[in-house]
Parts: sequence; C-alpha cells; structure tokens
Amino acid sequence: MSNKTKYYGRLYAFQFLYREASSENIDIDDLKTSISEFEQSLETIIQEQNLGEVMQVPSKELGKIIIENFIQNKDVVQSEIKNYLHRNNFENLSSIEKTILKLGYYELKFTKDSYSEIINDYINLAKEYGKKDSYSIINGVLDSVKNSL
Repeated sequence: MSNKTKYYGRLYAFQFLYREASSENIDIDDLKTSISEFEQSLETIIQEQNLGEVMQVPSKELGKIIIENFIQNKDVVQSEIKNYLHRNNFENLSSIEKTILKLGYYELKFTKDSYSEIINDYINLAKEYGKKDSYSIINGVLDSVKNSL
C-alpha cells in the first residue's frame, strides 16, 4: 500500500473520530451506523477540501480498519496516552490534538507500520488541522511513545 493511500486512510480515520469526539462512548456495535452517517457527510468534506482525487476507496477502507481497531483498543489508548504528556495536561489539549494523539498512539502500539511514517503522517495532520504549534506537541509525544516501545 502506498504512503499516499496510508496518509489519506489516516486522514479519513481522523476526520471520523474527530467528528465523533463529542461521543466518547462510541462502540463497535454502533460503528456501522456511525460510519454510514459519516460517509454521507464525507462527500461534502471531500469537495470542501479538494480531496476528490486522493480520497479513493483503498484509503477509505484503510480508514475504516483503523477506526474499528482503534475503537476496540480505545480504553487502553485513552488511559496510556496521558502518561506521555510532560508539560501539557491531556484535558487542556484541543479536540484535534487529542484525536491525533490517540490515533498515533494506537498505530504505534498496535500496528506494524513504520514508526517514522506514522509519526510524520500525524504531524502533517496536525499542521493541516491543528493550531500553529500543535505539530510540535504531536511530534514530541509520539516520539516519546516510539522510544518507549
């Protein structure tokens, strides 16, 4: 699978989970309904962000796999990621930063993809969607996670 496909799969997962951030209680049983609703709104997102040429079926399918596996491991992710924040309290981070950190942590801990590829993709998501300095927080935390694995 190409790096581009993986990046857009991660973007898909990020957009879905950020949208669902207000619903921390999403579970595997509700996932199909939530993804179906997200898919309906995805066309608007794709048009607004000019992603029509890059958000192809393989990226969407990868995104769904990431989402499903993340949800199965979310309790572990949510309890452990907080241990890697040095100066920042997890609750003080924006929803975008929290979502990116949780996804990055999940992938570093539970997948076999290249650590540097995972970290770079989530840094790029933070640069695109986060605050001005979000990427540095994401980089520092995910680098600490990588070093502890």
